[in-house]
Amino acid sequence: MYEMNPDNRIAMIFLVRNDIKMGKGKIAVHVGHATQYIIEECLERKYVTYVTWKKFYNSRKTALKVNSGKEFNELHSKLMDLSRELHFPVKIVKDEQETHMHENMPIVVGFGPIKRNDVDYIIGDLKLL
Repeated sequence: MYEMNPDNRIAMIFLVRNDIKMGKGKIAVHVGHATQYIIEECLERKYVTYVTWKKFYNSRKTALKVNSGKEFNELHSKLMDLSRELHFPVKIVKDEQETHMHENMPIVVGFGPIKRNDVDYIIGDLKLL
């Protein structure tokens, strides 16, 4: 039988810019876009971690807040490096509404599913959204 280590749960994780004023609905839409992309990528590439995440971790998701664009970009860069090593999808979602003041600005980066211990050294200091 498969045993879950509570300190190393597999999750899909979203980093959300906290320095941009957005309503809960807008955040939900952007996280939804990232989720859809990641799931499609996992299915296309047949990631084993995705199946484990769905079966044993009830599709666990975590949203964390990032306090600045600079921090967001630095975290994204580190996640891209890690994704090349561990082979998990990473997706940036930008605000693409032409009438909005944050046009084409990165809002959310989603990634995973990944074991939390594999990424904690990058995101461990971030607070829940």
